[in-house]
Amino acid sequence: MDLGGAVHACGPDNPGDGHYREVVPPSKGRPPAKRRPPQRRSGQRPGDQRAAAPRPARSRRPAAAASARPALPAWPVWVWVWVAATALFFLLRAAGAITSVPLCIFLAAVAGALCFSVGQLRDIGPAHPLLRFRQIVLVAVVVAIPSLFDPSTIDVDDLPRLVVLIVAAVLLLATWAVDAAWNGWRPRRLVNGFQWVLVAIVVWFAITTVTSVEPRQSFLGRYGSYEGFILLAALAVVVSALAESFDSESLPALFRVVVAAAAPVLVYGAIQFYGLDIDKGSPIDFVQWHSAFHNVFASLGNPNHFGGYLVTVLPFGVVTAVLTRHRWLRVALWGWVALALVLLLQTAARGAWLAAVIGGAVLVVGLLPKLRASARTAGIAAAAAVVVAVALVAGGSRFLGAKAAALLQFGSGSSVSQRYGYWSAALHLAAHHPLVGTGPDTYAVTYARYQSASLAKVLGSTFFVNSAHNIFLSWLANEGIAGFVLIVALFVFGLVWGVRAWRGFRASAPSEETAGPGPSPAETRRYLTAALVAALVAYFVQASFDVEQVGTLFTMFVVVGLLGIVNRGVWPAGALLRTPFGLGGRSADGDEPRAEEDPGYPVVVAPVSSYGRSATRAQHELRRLTVTALAAVVGLTAVGLTFWRADALWRADHEARTGTQASLESAIGLNPWEPSYFQTLGEAAGQAYSHSPKASDASGILQAAVAYLRQDVALDGANSFAQEQYGDALATEGDMENNRALLVAALHAFRLSHQEDPFNTQVPGLIRRVEASLDSR
Repeated sequence: MDLGGAVHACGPDNPGDGHYREVVPPSKGRPPAKRRPPQRRSGQRPGDQRAAAPRPARSRRPAAAASARPALPAWPVWVWVWVAATALFFLLRAAGAITSVPLCIFLAAVAGALCFSVGQLRDIGPAHPLLRFRQIVLVAVVVAIPSLFDPSTIDVDDLPRLVVLIVAAVLLLATWAVDAAWNGWRPRRLVNGFQWVLVAIVVWFAITTVTSVEPRQSFLGRYGSYEGFILLAALAVVVSALAESFDSESLPALFRVVVAAAAPVLVYGAIQFYGLDIDKGSPIDFVQWHSAFHNVFASLGNPNHFGGYLVTVLPFGVVTAVLTRHRWLRVALWGWVALALVLLLQTAARGAWLAAVIGGAVLVVGLLPKLRASARTAGIAAAAAVVVAVALVAGGSRFLGAKAAALLQFGSGSSVSQRYGYWSAALHLAAHHPLVGTGPDTYAVTYARYQSASLAKVLGSTFFVNSAHNIFLSWLANEGIAGFVLIVALFVFGLVWGVRAWRGFRASAPSEETAGPGPSPAETRRYLTAALVAALVAYFVQASFDVEQVGTLFTMFVVVGLLGIVNRGVWPAGALLRTPFGLGGRSADGDEPRAEEDPGYPVVVAPVSSYGRSATRAQHELRRLTVTALAAVVGLTAVGLTFWRADALWRADHEARTGTQASLESAIGLNPWEPSYFQTLGEAAGQAYSHSPKASDASGILQAAVAYLRQDVALDGANSFAQEQYGDALATEGDMENNRALLVAALHAFRLSHQEDPFNTQVPGLIRRVEASLDSR
């Protein structure tokens, strides 16, 4: 008697099944087919492209009986969680724990974005626990990074985001290790079309970090930017996990996650817009910023960064609104797009404006069939956008007039002439260091040596330049010619893969029949791919005029990861191991499966046989359990140590924000690699000596200043300003103690400072003063 059918009939879909479920090992036949989640009875989820399941017949209860038992609204669970979190925030405001209502609104927006995004995992489909854990980590990071900032630290935004990315990357690595021991996960799942570029970037950044003029700075990144090796390595892990953990059917849900993640940023931008342009001077912003910005910057810290983020995520909102079939949700999404455009105009970021035009043109080309089918709606939307833009410009300086007038400022000292000077310096720097550059994130300390005399005269010797304001020239100067080739390759690979996928979906769309009034699956993926290509183009256009920042760089890598998902849903793994050039056909030749169809990896779980496990299978699972336990212990230890050390950077900056000597010394204990803490203490000690040079403890204070500044130049020796301060302290102590050795050391520091910044007019006078003191002795 054949019991196979009876055994496999037992499962979670069979009423009365009492057997538990387990992961099917790769060696036990083919894994079960991926099942779609059950359709909601009350209709589709927001933005879902699948046809809604028919409603069951209602019971014929009397109307009086139905009205006697009032029911709660049939909202998803994430809505109830969000409502509870919002109520909690306002209760804390009433109790005085939260300082302002706008802060409650912002926190409610963050909570809503997170709850909605986690709820989207139901639309993605079932997954075994380890795969689902990776998905949750990735969704949480995508939501958290744009909105994350900490005003209680000096850095405010880049450092908290770096810490979160490092911890997330280590969590993903640990999960892969456990998954490899338990479920047969293999690195082949990381093949997504970008794997060789990502590996080359990480390896080359490691090489240039070793050869850097300041290896410590290149490893962690310079204070205030943190674009070193550790950031690129974490981003490579996150983008690889994003492409590996989701399939192409998940793209609509992931687009909704990106749109939801931008909602808190738009809310905060709207709050700042009200305080800066509508009701000027009103204390509506819940953070008392001390910056000189008069344009909105939201949680990105700078209007240019905010503009770059907006132009990158705008295609996501547009395509999600186009594909949504629910009227009120479509209205809300177009409102999201309108608010993003208004805030983009308010940033007055010319590079972002240009990126919006070019990225918008790419998006229009990709959506042309849809726009032709909805010509009337598209015409109304375009006319409304023109009317709003004209109204903002005509509104005078209160809204956009002054910002629009800034477009015509090209004179000496303007941002246009400054960028020309930064680009020229980057080219001169690359000519002197063509092979390996000066190291990741070192442009700020090497710029002064290669700057032009005219720009140095206009800006002054104390003007700080943190980047080349062009991603291609920045990588050329910092990582050499190979770094320039790698960033160009990342951009070109994204374009070519995206265009090939878009063409493939276009060719297959007419052959597919649509079950409902909406677009077919091929059309949907074609529009999503067009949005990804437009977002990638928009990012690199604006990055050609702005500095790289952790938040915007992360958004670009998310776009690359989503393109990797598209690739895995179109091409077989063998094709993705090659370059996208000269590749033929839309999908696999013959019967070769697509890369996302991995027969050796169980995506879901399956029922256990009615007869339980055999002895051999039990031993096999015991070995797997042992290996998994060891991998879990190692992984948790790595996560704990990483969080302890990475969070130390965050806690140190929080201590340094206090500004007292004790807090700065505590910050040094947490992060002894940060030179700015030593510099601050040295400056404070030097000023204390200058105020009371005849005090009884003046000698000890001056010696402390020299000691702190010596540590500063030991960590940041290529910084001309640090060398100047150190030399000044040494010269003062040498004159006070009549010590020739100290004066010689001071002269050496001044000469190093002059070598790094030949246009600093103060240093030559200091050199002559020390030389005169030495001659007199």
